[in-house]
Amino acid sequence: MTQAILRHTILAAALTGSVVAAQAATPAPSDDWQYALDIYGWFPTIGGSLKYPLPSGIVAEVDAGPDDYLQDLQFAFMGSFLARKGDWSILADLIYLDLSGQTGKATVPRLPDGSGLDLNADNSIKGTLFQVAGAYTVARSENANLDVLLGLRYAGFDTDTDLSIEGPLPAPLLTAHLSDSVNLVDGIIGVKGQVAWGGNWFSPYYLDIGTGDTEFTWQALAGVGYRWDWGDLILAYRYLSYDMGSDKLLQDTDFSGPALGVTFRF
Repeated sequence: MTQAILRHTILAAALTGSVVAAQAATPAPSDDWQYALDIYGWFPTIGGSLKYPLPSGIVAEVDAGPDDYLQDLQFAFMGSFLARKGDWSILADLIYLDLSGQTGKATVPRLPDGSGLDLNADNSIKGTLFQVAGAYTVARSENANLDVLLGLRYAGFDTDTDLSIEGPLPAPLLTAHLSDSVNLVDGIIGVKGQVAWGGNWFSPYYLDIGTGDTEFTWQALAGVGYRWDWGDLILAYRYLSYDMGSDKLLQDTDFSGPALGVTFRF
């Protein structure tokens, strides 16, 4: 769990980009299937903390961010798909990231109340996030709509971490290699929709809450979009939060930053 959670902290920032596509301008209800494909990027910073055990049993306290994953990005894909018929819709989102060379810092106490030692962490991370939800339009006017959604959010990570400690420690504690994986599944419920401002301008919004493998998770998005005949361009700000509880390695971690997406309708 050690690496997986550390990897999750860095990755989830990029991996939870499932909201932008869901905010594509909602078309008028139709008895025919309507589709939208979204390609997007999310560029968050990370705030929070980790704590994980070393092989010796010592617990390392790790600050998680703010951080930028782009400089270490090897490969990434972020895309979402929306299918709608009448007031019903299905949302699906897939994100894959391959990161290497992620560096971080941790503190390892010498004694329970003693001073700490610096610990360096070099991480290689691969992660996948998939979200699927069904939604129903419960309110609609000429300028706005409100959908209620219910679904699942999955996050799976594989990581390798090399630890090195700066300080007068016994040789066995000077370096360590850790490798692990984690899979997280949460049920989510939320709302989404848009408000039209006139012309081709509109504002999307999104909010969900969930629980399952995490103690509590929630995310929110608001932004502005512009519509053409072929699709939409959306600029938004997103916030994602995970609360894993005091007994988990990932603690009260949040991800926040701008997101930019292009939606193609057909």
